[in-house]
Amino acid sequence: MLKLNSVLKLRLRFSRPVSADVLIYDRVGSHFLARALRKDVKWEIFDVRRKQVNIHPYSMARLPVFIYRKLRSRKSRWWKKVGWAILFQMAEIRAINPKLLVSFVDNSRSFNLLSRVYSTAEFLGVQNGFRGIEVAELAPHLCLPNLLCFGEEVVDRYRKENCNVSRFVVGGSLKNSLYMETTTARRQISRYDLLWISQFRPARFDSTMPVLRDNSLILLDFLQRYCEDNQRLLCIACSCKERNFSYEYQFLLRQLRIKNVHLVPNDDNNFSSYRAIDMSNVTVTVNSTIGFEAISRGNKVLFCNFSDDEYFNIPSGYSDGPWALRDSAKQYKKFEQALRNIENMNQKEWRSVSRKMGEYFVSPEHVSPTIRIFNEEVDHLISKSRNRCKISSSSAV
Repeated sequence: MLKLNSVLKLRLRFSRPVSADVLIYDRVGSHFLARALRKDVKWEIFDVRRKQVNIHPYSMARLPVFIYRKLRSRKSRWWKKVGWAILFQMAEIRAINPKLLVSFVDNSRSFNLLSRVYSTAEFLGVQNGFRGIEVAELAPHLCLPNLLCFGEEVVDRYRKENCNVSRFVVGGSLKNSLYMETTTARRQISRYDLLWISQFRPARFDSTMPVLRDNSLILLDFLQRYCEDNQRLLCIACSCKERNFSYEYQFLLRQLRIKNVHLVPNDDNNFSSYRAIDMSNVTVTVNSTIGFEAISRGNKVLFCNFSDDEYFNIPSGYSDGPWALRDSAKQYKKFEQALRNIENMNQKEWRSVSRKMGEYFVSPEHVSPTIRIFNEEVDHLISKSRNRCKISSSSAV
């Protein structure tokens, strides 16, 4: 049933919808998609975070159609999950009349649901982050018709958990591909010996992810000890963007005891963390997405889990290897041995032992650039949508 109180929680907006072939669903990550799209593609952003309703007549005129479909399809697996917010979204989307909806937030519940109830456009999700064992809990709402994903590991995991994704396009990481486009000489002489990928966010470390916080604190402590004992230069790729960087900076000031640590603020637009990784001999992290992207590029990476929580293990049969340390006993000697082992490997040795693992999780750029695959998918799905509209028009005549 549709409840009136859910309508009252939505704020009103009055703006005429602008037509576009591609509608980027959700402003989060939209600049990466817009940056990757070919210049001749007309796109708009559909901002869904503010819970606003567009009451412009062009949108409202289409709302009754979707209310009727909702009432008529109450027994449908997908339609019974549709509430007022999605109904208003569909009305505005129909006024924009895109051929394709694409989102960088591929696990968004509303985007996945829309892809199963809105039939006038094609849908493409672009994976934006690594997903491990949590896929089992997310499976009921992961149901995209098309998913551009990192690697074969995603396909195997989603199928194992019975997700309803209809079609996988294994194409690597779009952010990694955009970064690779910006650099001509990717492998540089190492400026830093070690790089730690911070995963600090105020909410994560204060309340929502205490195990990640504890893992991070132990790892940072061990790294500093290793640097002191072996005269290593440490760099930290920070996690927070400008708005929350002061919180991360204060957190790091409380934890750092060694001098001459280089902090790299998170500048997504300029791929600051990617560049810092490529300027470092070894990268150390708990379980960050950028670590998987780095190992696919050939970088030396050590993932560390100092807890019994398997969420922080490398999944899919790769939890043990030179790239991984599992040690709930929190022994510095084991960390020291694992890190020194990677340091002592030359690049050829490292690629020999890590290449299969890295490419299983993130398909490498040298196979086919993700940007190219993304635009091929966009062209294909826009063409498919146009052809379907032509057939519908011919049938109506």
